[in-house]
Amino acid sequence: MNYYDDLTLDVHTLYDDCMVLPLPQTAVPDVLHEEEVPAFLDLEGALGPMLQDLGDEPDEVFTGDPRWGAVVDAARAALVVMERLDDGSPS
Repeated sequence: MNYYDDLTLDVHTLYDDCMVLPLPQTAVPDVLHEEEVPAFLDLEGALGPMLQDLGDEPDEVFTGDPRWGAVVDAARAALVVMERLDDGSPS
């Protein structure tokens, strides 16, 4: 398994280390730009309920869940916003 393909590590990074979820607005301006908040709210809306429902299940349970596609889509959208802002392009 690739080190970065560890869902538990990724969740801890988002919720515990960077604290951009579940309330991304509290991470502005230290971690997030204000313009990134809506994308991270969408990510929380997709990932949060799965975490509540599935808890400490193995990664395969999460990735096999029918809701996983929405998590991937929300994460991809958040990445697009972050990359755009890192490039200095206007939002």
